[in-house]
Amino acid sequence: MNQNGRWAPHFHLLRRLVEDGVLGTVVAADFTAYWPHDVHCEHHVLGQERHLVLYDFAIHWFDLIATLFEGRTPVSVYATMAVREGQLVPVPTLASVLIDYGTAQVSVLMRASARHEDSGSFHVVGSHGTAVLHGTALGGDQVEVRRAGGPSRIEVEGTWFPDALIGSMADLLCAIEDGTAPRANPWSSLGGLALCFAAIESAETGRPVDPAQVQTLFRRAG
Repeated sequence: MNQNGRWAPHFHLLRRLVEDGVLGTVVAADFTAYWPHDVHCEHHVLGQERHLVLYDFAIHWFDLIATLFEGRTPVSVYATMAVREGQLVPVPTLASVLIDYGTAQVSVLMRASARHEDSGSFHVVGSHGTAVLHGTALGGDQVEVRRAGGPSRIEVEGTWFPDALIGSMADLLCAIEDGTAPRANPWSSLGGLALCFAAIESAETGRPVDPAQVQTLFRRAG
């Protein structure tokens, strides 16, 4: 269910900061990614998938967000998507998502036909502190934690490939060895999938969508 992003080193560090209470209660989170995905997918079947960005790629961000806001119910998801001039695939490569948790807001900006860069960031604000990363679309070398006592920097070790894949498989193998349920069990994917499905339906219909009311992936008539 595309859970490997949880173990991407920069996302794993962010999850630990939230789970350990370092940031307090999360009240805002913003994620960006700029990269030439259309170049990579121009001659691949994925380059024909209408929801290449929101479904095949951003699912990792939706899954992460659901874990960061575990136990909290999203009120609505509003998303837009577009095709830009000069892109190399016929499907939308620009996507913007706003997730409303009532007392918190999250934005996800995907720019998958950025021709001359590979950059990404997150900025997560909590009641006790903030975590900031500026890196590539799939990671970064350092997370800055800003709290009342001043900023501190945490080095990020590893990269999405292969460490995120190793992490997700290790979670399963450890569960088998210990006889316990893995953290990345099927039920843990439902929140992220609901956000993803709501974003797709919103982008297709032009209206905000309540994730709790979305049961299946939106299909256009005809």
